[in-house]
Amino acid sequence: MTRRDRCYLVGRRAKRLEPPQAAIAWDELATLVENFGDRDMPKFDDLLKAIRTATIEGAQVPKH
Repeated sequence: MTRRDRCYLVGRRAKRLEPPQAAIAWDELATLVENFGDRDMPKFDDLLKAIRTATIEGAQVPKH
């Protein structure tokens, strides 16, 4: 699977979030990306994993 395909799949999942869920996901993503400062050189896979994790966290909030 190419990087483009992986970005598309992660983006599709994030696109389904309602605004309150997206706000939580963005907050979680900001925290995860901030933690990248502890690493020497974050990789593309690390960023995709962070986005996926944040999206899943946001999706835990019930839809209205």
